Amino acid sequence: MAPPAPACPSCGTALPVAAGAPGGSFPCPGCGAPTELFVFPALLRPPANSTPAVASLPGDATCYHHPDRVAVVACACCGRFLCGLCDLDLGDRHVCATCLHAEHEDGGPAGRRVSRFVQYDSLALALATIPVLTVAFWFMSCLAAPAAVFLAVRFWRRPMSLLPRTRFRFLLAMLIALATIVGWIAILYVAVDGMLAGGTEPGGGAR
Repeated sequence: MAPPAPACPSCGTALPVAAGAPGGSFPCPGCGAPTELFVFPALLRPPANSTPAVASLPGDATCYHHPDRVAVVACACCGRFLCGLCDLDLGDRHVCATCLHAEHEDGGPAGRRVSRFVQYDSLALALATIPVLTVAFWFMSCLAAPAAVFLAVRFWRRPMSLLPRTRFRFLLAMLIALATIVGWIAILYVAVDGMLAGGTEPGGGAR
């Protein structure tokens, strides 16, 4: 049984599948609206005679997203094990949905991205704590604290490990960084207020 052809979201006209391989923009043949279509190579192949997701047994490698399903392939980008449901077959490589989304955002093939993770949560926590705890670099906390908040907000949803990882470090980094920022605002306020008060005292102004 052939899969249904993708339809135009504006008028519902069937779109030519060949125009979307490996992906591109073209006008809809029905209404002429600009359309962007991406077609997985697996759509053009006959379905395989296999179960999409098989229940795992003790000792089997399991899917990252479904621990009760046996893994059938590893993502070519991040290395996570995937079951038949999570595997996205791109023809020459297999990727997960997270890496495919990152590929679309970054504008580069997922298979060519570096297969490693940057632990931005640990980096944000280091930026928030090291300048505060060290006497030699405490003055750099005025720059490190905003940078820690930026990393926590920017990379909150970014996968940082092959294993499930909580956002506790991000939360702790944001709390420490925000407290540091409030402290610097208080110091600046006291300093400016003292300068203004000293300028208004008798004999404190310019002669």
